[in-house]
Amino acid sequence: MAGKKPRISVQDIAEILVQRIEKVEQSAERIEVATSKPVKVDLTEFKQLVSQVIQMQKKTTEENKYILSVLSDLKKKELTKLPNYIIVALIVLFCAFIGVSIYFGKKHQDYTEIKSQMKFYRNELLKKNKK
Repeated sequence: MAGKKPRISVQDIAEILVQRIEKVEQSAERIEVATSKPVKVDLTEFKQLVSQVIQMQKKTTEENKYILSVLSDLKKKELTKLPNYIIVALIVLFCAFIGVSIYFGKKHQDYTEIKSQMKFYRNELLKKNKK
């Protein structure tokens, strides 16, 4: 009889079943109470967060539009501006033109001086030859 389990009486089984049935009934009552009341979720904090996100999105959109307009203006200015190498080339050509003009002006002045001297000496020679 050492290997036999003690027998549980019918009375004990009935008490255990009654206790469990009471627990099930209590759970059922809690479920009924919970389902009878409508669940109200407080969305005010969520609405505030959503409105803040919307405001931040609007602000970001405005900033992006401003940046795009500034970039567009810079692009327009860049298209109208001459590249640096063209400006340098124009300055070099201008300086070369001025230099050549001065050189040929000086040569012309020298030429007119020499021409007037030649006329003078020719006239002098003609005068001497006439005498």
